[in-house]
Amino acid sequence: MKKKILGLVTLAAAITIGLAACGGSGSSKTSSTKDSSSVATSKFPEMIENKSKSIDGGTLNVAMPYDTQFQGVFSYALDEDAYDDMLLGISEQYLLNTDKNFKYTDTGLATPTFDNENKKVTITLKKDLKWSDGE
Repeated sequence: MKKKILGLVTLAAAITIGLAACGGSGSSKTSSTKDSSSVATSKFPEMIENKSKSIDGGTLNVAMPYDTQFQGVFSYALDEDAYDDMLLGISEQYLLNTDKNFKYTDTGLATPTFDNENKKVTITLKKDLKWSDGE
């Protein structure tokens, strides 16, 4: 009986030591060196208004404070980040758009025409579209 109790106490002690060794240190510090390039995003104002007249040919620079590195994955199939998804949403131009009932509209870059009898769809590109090869 004493051997059984001694064995259970030894097993419990080994498990406790093993779990303690695997656990975190409890400290929120991840590194002893301070990264001089990081800035608390709370120091930036959420919005800045400029009441001046706009400049023809001017450039609007926009910043999005974020606590981790920007991933920059501009693909709905691959993005995993809300910021990538948001930026993709405002920069993506759709060939065909749908309304709230998922019916095709003519607000995209092209307009679909459906021929149900022949089971065909004709997609007509709008005039004056500008194409870019990305350069």
